[in-house]
Amino acid sequence: MGKLFKTPQVAGLIIFNIVMLVLAFIVFAGNWTILATCALAYSYGLRHAFDIDHITAIDNMTRKFISQNKNPRYLGLMFSMGHSTIVVVASFLLALSGLALKDKVMAFSDVGGIIGTLTSAVVLLGLGFVNLYTLKNTVHQYKECKAGKPLEVHMPYQGRSFISRAIYRLFSKIDKSYKMYIVGFLFGLGFDTATEVGLLGISFAGAQSHMSVWAIMIFPFLFVAGMTLLDTIDNLLMVGIYSWGTIGTLKRMKYNISMLSVSVTLAFVVGIMQIFNLISLFTGDDAFARTMDIVGNVMAPMGIGILILFVLIWMFFARRMRAKRAN
Repeated sequence: MGKLFKTPQVAGLIIFNIVMLVLAFIVFAGNWTILATCALAYSYGLRHAFDIDHITAIDNMTRKFISQNKNPRYLGLMFSMGHSTIVVVASFLLALSGLALKDKVMAFSDVGGIIGTLTSAVVLLGLGFVNLYTLKNTVHQYKECKAGKPLEVHMPYQGRSFISRAIYRLFSKIDKSYKMYIVGFLFGLGFDTATEVGLLGISFAGAQSHMSVWAIMIFPFLFVAGMTLLDTIDNLLMVGIYSWGTIGTLKRMKYNISMLSVSVTLAFVVGIMQIFNLISLFTGDDAFARTMDIVGNVMAPMGIGILILFVLIWMFFARRMRAKRAN
């Protein structure tokens, strides 16, 4: 864990978080109401990083990069920066123009909600199919290895059906960490979580109270600081967890299968939830929409739970491996 905080991206983001918190304290010194609002904006960012769509997209893409022997260490940072771009731009527009642009930003949010939700569904379901194939291949290798047969080299996923080939082509495009910026940007278009809507509300309220634009922008940058730091840490934690499972022993293959099973299940569940969100947007069914709102409110706790589950699986297998070496 100590090595995690020595990585350049985490160290830089910790400095950025400290700078933003100190800046907020200096700018709003003595105004405890606004400082409390700053703390709220920062907590929104910390919470939003644990939304289950963030956890799922970053973790599954990390698994994909590792299986292809590519560097996955900046996926979380790039995803979060793309997401942050939308948040900062929208907050800036509200701060700059106050009530005049409020309706226009919210109208864009309606259209963006469809784009963002559709992107989320496509990406997560696609990752689910890609990692499902990897899971199937790993289970096959485990059975072959257990039977004493030589371990075959895993070839990149190509698939036989039209759908599988289309999915492979789509996700083969994301072969560099910086391309996750686009994914994060598209995910952020909808402002479809309470944290993002709350942040926009804070920015708008600041504009109405005649705060300067630059003072108001401290709120979204506090949000970005918290979210980007935790998205990056999540990514690096998953790099360590997934990398540990790439060695082809029976014990570690079991570990890899366990991790993949969680990732695949999560990708499909969240992808399907996003499809239901789209249905509620198009049908306008209030009861259905209220149900999806309730589901949306538990997404952050689900994200935290999934991250804890990953760590618990890693601890279980790591303990068994240490016990085996000790004997």
